Amino acid sequence: MGATDTWIRSQVRRGYLIPVRHLVLRTRGAPVTQDQAWLAAVLSAERGAVLSHHSAAAAWGFRGFDPPDAIDVMVPGCAPRLRGVSGHGTRLLPESHQTRLRRIPITTGERTLVDSARGIHPWILGRVVDDGLRRKLINLPRLVRCFDEVPCSGRRPSKSMKEVLDERLPGFHPGGSAAELDVLAILRRAGIHPLPIQQYRVTVDGHNYKLDYAWPDSKHAIEFDGGGAHDTVSARHDDRQRWRRLQRAGWTIWAITERTPPNEIIAIGVTATVELSREDRSS
Repeated sequence: MGATDTWIRSQVRRGYLIPVRHLVLRTRGAPVTQDQAWLAAVLSAERGAVLSHHSAAAAWGFRGFDPPDAIDVMVPGCAPRLRGVSGHGTRLLPESHQTRLRRIPITTGERTLVDSARGIHPWILGRVVDDGLRRKLINLPRLVRCFDEVPCSGRRPSKSMKEVLDERLPGFHPGGSAAELDVLAILRRAGIHPLPIQQYRVTVDGHNYKLDYAWPDSKHAIEFDGGGAHDTVSARHDDRQRWRRLQRAGWTIWAITERTPPNEIIAIGVTATVELSREDRSS
């Protein structure tokens, strides 16, 4: 901005500028926040630094990771050495793996998950990935591409993320809630085959609908009847009208809630697939 070193030092002496880190100052009265601490660490590291790993996960709001003991900062090349900073050096930090969040230089959601996957159980990591997909913080194709691009090493084992991607790639859709995702896991563990298609689109009487889980060939569908957006009179009316139209078109709609026991969900899956096998035999 054209300020000289002499002017900056005078502002520091008078208390108008307050040192936060090496080469980083804040104006007097600026609130001290977590975002400010993250940004200061990144700016102090210089050399194209970005917030990364578990600190980036916290900034993105990914739940399931332990809070870091220090601020994670990553730079191309050698790791930075700063007070209260956990430095990470990398051979690969392309622009496609970087972005800004609330003005903080940070790894993208996909790169953050790839870098933070070490030591995370696949089940927990899968929940984090599903949540990120639902909230549109990440994109599944970009996550796969990022996972392929980042070199594996002893510090970044690929096992957990590979298991998560292997489970989700064949026609996977993140669904509408974590409870809905449990349904598919229950059916898969029970050996139900074929598994339903998530978020299946169907047109009935000129209306476009999206079914939570559907076996299109047997016209059976599981709909998650949760609270929140569905817990109003108008929303319940719209849901029931939607189900009536689907039923008139030959669909069997199975409504479940988060309290529906797994055995009942399995029974629905068996019913849908038995009907499907009957149709195959008759054809």
